[in-house]
Amino acid sequence: PVADERRPRPGVPTVLFEAGLGGSSLEWAPVAERVGSAARLCVYDRAGYGWSDPSREPRHALRLAHELDRLIEVAGIDGPLIVVAHSFGGFVARLLAGHREDIAALVLVDSSHEELFARLETPGGRPMMPRDGQFVISGNEAPENLPRELRRKVAALNRMRKTYSAIHGEMRTFRESADQVRAARAARRGEPFPFPVTVLRRGLDLY
Repeated sequence: PVADERRPRPGVPTVLFEAGLGGSSLEWAPVAERVGSAARLCVYDRAGYGWSDPSREPRHALRLAHELDRLIEVAGIDGPLIVVAHSFGGFVARLLAGHREDIAALVLVDSSHEELFARLETPGGRPMMPRDGQFVISGNEAPENLPRELRRKVAALNRMRKTYSAIHGEMRTFRESADQVRAARAARRGEPFPFPVTVLRRGLDLY
């Protein structure tokens, strides 16, 4: 994956941004600009998104967390880390946080939850996420609240074959990812993370 880093004064934390399913580093640009020089920033694209090359490896959250862990080591990103994750990226961030000792805080923005489908799907109704590998996905629209120039770039990247492949891979293994997060939570036996966790959500409306 490709990482974009900015180095401020020594000793300040690194804020690492994790996008949601179908998202890229560009969507974090307005937030990163507001953080400015208050911290060292790391904004990256998972394999297949943005400027990152695609991958033939499974796209479940455990694999993605492993790839992010490797990126942190190769890029020489020092702790403490503040991980900010959106939607499906919350799965990746939580699995990463389970085995790294340099994470100082976790911010979950409308994060996916491992019990999401059990709570929202109607018994006997249509599934909210595919149950097998055969399904069709439509184009991913750029968020309307982004500046116009960013929306143009996001829209162009979203039309690339590798982006469709990455979205398909993450959707196909979404339930497996939820199982991985559930198992990691059970392994902690109810113990909370040893750092602050902030959860941001927009409200109760499903969509």
